[in-house]
Amino acid sequence: MTARPHLPSTYSASVRMPGGRMEKRFVTPGKHRVETVNDAGKPVITIRREDKGVVWIIHPADRIYFEQKTATVDQAMAVLFPPLNLEWRDAGPVEIDGVMYRHYHGMGTSRNGPTEEHVYVDSRGMFRRETGKVKGVERTADYFDVSLDDIPSEKFEFDKKGYKKQKL
Repeated sequence: MTARPHLPSTYSASVRMPGGRMEKRFVTPGKHRVETVNDAGKPVITIRREDKGVVWIIHPADRIYFEQKTATVDQAMAVLFPPLNLEWRDAGPVEIDGVMYRHYHGMGTSRNGPTEEHVYVDSRGMFRRETGKVKGVERTADYFDVSLDDIPSEKFEFDKKGYKKQKL
C-alpha cells in the first residue's frame, strides 16, 4: 500500500480522543458535523459545509456561534497540521477487543522530525483505531458506535435564529 487508508465517505461514530475527550462525528461527502464539549464542559458543535463554503462553530449553551470560510479554515489547518511524508505498508491482521482488523503502518517525516502512524481498519473499511507518534509523543483515537448508514441532512443545518454571531 502506498497511501494512508481513507475513512468511508459516509459514517457516524463516537471517537475517544487523547486525554479521554469524546467526539461524535457525522460525515457525508462535503458535509461534516462534530459534537464535543469544551474545557468548561459545555457542548460545542462544528459544522462544515463545502457547498456553502462555511464552517460554523456553535456553542448552544451560550447561544453564540462563530462563522468562517472553509478556505480560511483549511489554510490555518495546513499551517497547524502540515502534510506528512509517510510510506505506508500493510502490516497484516491484528486483534483488538476480540475483533480482527487490518493494520496499516506509515513511517516517514514531518516538519517536526520522524513520524509514525498506525491505522486499524475493519472489514467494511471503517477505522477502529488511529495512533500517531511525533517527537516521541503518541496520540490515539478510538472509533466505536459506528454506523455506515445515511445521515439525515438536518444534521448539517444550522438555524441561526436566537444565536449571536461572534468575531474570531
